[in-house]
Amino acid sequence: MIKKIAFALLFSLGINSLVLAENTTISHSPFGFTPAAVIPPFQYGLNNPYTFAADLGVTWDRSTIFVWTRIQPDLTTEQYHWIHERQLLDVPKQLRLIANIMIGSPRHDSQYSRYDQYALTNRSFLPRDKNAYKKFVRALVERYDGDGISDMPGLHAPIKYWQVDNEPPHGLNDYAAFLQMTYKAIKQADPEAKVLIGGVPGFPPVSRYIDNFKRSYLPILDDLSKFEGSCFDVFDFHWYGNATGDYLGMKEAYTYIQNALKKRKLMPSDGFWMTEMGTYSGDPAPKRILSSVDFPFQTEKQQAADLVKRNVYALSLGIKKIFMAFGMTEGFKHTGGYFDFTGLIYDGRYDHDQGKGVKKLAYYTYNKMTETLEGSDWESIKTVQQKDGIHIYRLNKNGKAIWIAWNDSGVSKPISLLLDNNIERVIITEAVPDYASGKDVAPSHTIFQNIKGEISKTSPPQLTFKLNTSPVLIEER
Repeated sequence: MIKKIAFALLFSLGINSLVLAENTTISHSPFGFTPAAVIPPFQYGLNNPYTFAADLGVTWDRSTIFVWTRIQPDLTTEQYHWIHERQLLDVPKQLRLIANIMIGSPRHDSQYSRYDQYALTNRSFLPRDKNAYKKFVRALVERYDGDGISDMPGLHAPIKYWQVDNEPPHGLNDYAAFLQMTYKAIKQADPEAKVLIGGVPGFPPVSRYIDNFKRSYLPILDDLSKFEGSCFDVFDFHWYGNATGDYLGMKEAYTYIQNALKKRKLMPSDGFWMTEMGTYSGDPAPKRILSSVDFPFQTEKQQAADLVKRNVYALSLGIKKIFMAFGMTEGFKHTGGYFDFTGLIYDGRYDHDQGKGVKKLAYYTYNKMTETLEGSDWESIKTVQQKDGIHIYRLNKNGKAIWIAWNDSGVSKPISLLLDNNIERVIITEAVPDYASGKDVAPSHTIFQNIKGEISKTSPPQLTFKLNTSPVLIEER
């Protein structure tokens, strides 16, 4: 600990002062992917698994899962197999990482987990050997915390955010105790690290999502409320669904979760993240566990428009980070289910696929969104209108205003916005390319269309234009 304090003092005196401002800007960015890496990269002709992420302007990655059973295959020794380090060497400078910690599969790794397949009351998250598990966690965090002590050789992308498991409870008990144990071990190794609770799982409609939360997740919160001190810094919940309005349900789900946490005095010190959120294009078959849900065919345009709505609407609610999932490219279990169609790049499988490696319209839309909005003052976001299907939000960036607007009414509508004084020019850009598919987009094409608007000579000036089905980005110049 003395060595850590000494290193922290040196750091505070300016060893990395030249990059502090840049790092702060990156860390404040809300744009993430689960996962941002494409592994193996060569299947898409890439040398680096993060090539697409760098091109898109992604700043947060949730790709790495550290599984105890794989890293310490022999519990009789304290030798760890750091099997993820080739990928970590590939992480680009502008990316920040969040990693998951898991024991493994409790049903198959009984040497590590307290799991009795014949006793429903003894299906536990907890490790059999708590001391061995805590040593593993401390060694893991120490190796990747970037403090210069026992770090991975060549580490240039420290991991400062750790999530405990993914979507508890998986039919297991004792997640709260497991979270507390892991939290303490992480903080012992790196007091500056932040810990995310496992994300709330579920699908719209919101009524079913909340019912599932009450049944499976509230007991975890009840257990956590009995502990002394905090067990997590960031609260995570996941939100998927269709591209025809399901994004709106996240507000009710978010409000319910907030109230549950407030009631138990468990509000997170570092806010709320959504490390999994997205929708799809194409025509997935119903997933077995969601057999009551119909996933109708959706176009690339629908997915692209919904991507903007999900990100901006979540930010307007106060959510700090949004990770699109799952993942950068199509293909998850390759069963034709929902998650095989959520990526932004085709994998060459199933109906409506435009060819492996072809970028969907949503790819270009995401890039335009990050290019336009990155560097904004995220705390400045304001809701201008949420009425009659019209959504308008405002951000400040470098002293200028940016509006994001969309129209869910199905009918073109006139829009009026008050501009700042002395503004004589604005650019209104449709966020979804006017093509049927990303396959039609070529480098020589004008990918995004501008909309004509009129600026009055009043004080303050007023912008008027017609808002159609595509979300638009409005920039003061």
